[in-house]
Order: sequence, then structure tokens, then C-alpha cells
Amino acid sequence: MSSACAADELDRRCVLATFAVDDAVCVVVPLEGSAHQDDHVGTLTLGSSTYGICLKKPETPASPPASDPLAALTSRELEVAMLISMGHSNKQIARRLGISRYTVGTHIARLFVKLGVHCRPALVTRVLSRMPAL
Repeated sequence: MSSACAADELDRRCVLATFAVDDAVCVVVPLEGSAHQDDHVGTLTLGSSTYGICLKKPETPASPPASDPLAALTSRELEVAMLISMGHSNKQIARRLGISRYTVGTHIARLFVKLGVHCRPALVTRVLSRMPAL
């Protein structure tokens, strides 16, 4: 068993599902008839079909260098980050921006990944430490 599937192998195979566990991105692929039956880290059996669970190799980000994490944020992500810094809840942010609270949750999850944090207080600290003094 290898630790991760190569991106070109995954592109040629039918990816049935993609999900994240902690910092790892996993994909579910069919095992039957696959030439790469040994590159999975786990299996999933549904009915009479067995699928492999592979770790997808991380892609090199095309975003700016990590020296300024705020530069990698979209304008909407920066807006959400600032509203979090002001103490707004997901529901309040959703109302203010006219989006669903689930979309707010998605923006926050992306912020956590891009800024390398795991909680709202750390996000606020990271954002405010990079903002110019007023």
C-alpha cells in the first residue's frame, strides 16, 4: 500500500467521492478491474461492490507565498474574516452578506486552511496581526 495516489492516476480513474479528514484529502475509487488495487489506504464495501479509499497527494498551491497569508484570501473570505474579528456569529454574517449560513461555514473552513488555523480565536489573531495599524 502506498501512502497517496498520484494525481494522474486519479484523473484516469472514476472518482466516486472526495472528502477531507483533518488535513488529508481522500477519494473513493472503484477497485474492481483497476490496475492500481494496491494504492489505497482503506476500503469501503457497499452492497457487493468494494471501493478503495486513497489519499490524494497535495497539489502545489498557485496562490501567493505564505509570507502574507492574507494575500491568498478572496475578497469575500477577507470580508468574512473581518466580520468574525468583529465578533459576529455565522448566522449574523450570513444575514449581513445575504448568503446562507452553510456558505459562511464553507468560507470559514477555507479560511482555516489558508491561514493554517483550527479555531475562530486563532483566525482573528492571524488576521488582525497582518492588518495595517489604523
